[in-house]
Amino acid sequence: MKKGAVIFAHNNAGIDYIRLAIFAANRVKKYLNIPVSLITDDKKWLFNNYEDHPFDQIIETSSPYSQ
Repeated sequence: MKKGAVIFAHNNAGIDYIRLAIFAANRVKKYLNIPVSLITDDKKWLFNNYEDHPFDQIIETSSPYSQ
């Protein structure tokens, strides 16, 4: 893959960032017609809640912590 988009989505108790990432990925695919990868800390959440997701590749990482 030479061209594509990467979206980071790490959910927390208040915001479902994966849902926002799905919205963004659908727009990227529609208007740019390029593959979209998701980097997240919870693949299980994605697969359990959004079976029909638009991501071409999903990369699971540990959750980043900041202050």
